[in-house]
Amino acid sequence: MASAGSLVDLAARQVHDAGTTVCTITIVRAYVGVTDDSWYRFLAARPEVTEVNFRQPSGGREFRVLAPGEPFFFKTHYPHHKVVGGGFSAIRGGG
Repeated sequence: MASAGSLVDLAARQVHDAGTTVCTITIVRAYVGVTDDSWYRFLAARPEVTEVNFRQPSGGREFRVLAPGEPFFFKTHYPHHKVVGGGFSAIRGGG
């Protein structure tokens, strides 16, 4: 997929079976940002790094997809296509 990222809604509901709750699922908005494998490896080799910024290469636009506290996942480009990390949005606008 060539897109820079995508917003996903993780659907959720409670399932009941004969009056007993089988499972509870909650709706969560999350963003999956595509990142470079070498950048991921660079950061992964530095466990002291506790905060990263996500920058869109096209630039110019403020990132306003997530509200504070919503999850952000990092996925590598082809050929890996793996979710390699994540965190929570600290402030709206990517600041």
